[in-house]
Amino acid sequence: MSNHESLAIVRDVQLFDVWHPKANEDTAAAPEVSLAFRFWLQDANVTLEDEQVERCMQMLRGALEKAHGVRQR
Repeated sequence: MSNHESLAIVRDVQLFDVWHPKANEDTAAAPEVSLAFRFWLQDANVTLEDEQVERCMQMLRGALEKAHGVRQR
């Protein structure tokens, strides 16, 4: 399955929570912010298999890591 096909199951992505450290917490030069996303994955023709979902999520994580230096908690 190609990258394009793997990502074709993404229907929507929503940011649903943002956490910022408190002002008195130890904040280095650039304090980390925690973002929580909800991903809606669907294939209208077949039931998704665990492998398809995992491959898609790995690609999304990899793209976010590369583009923004994010890490999963």
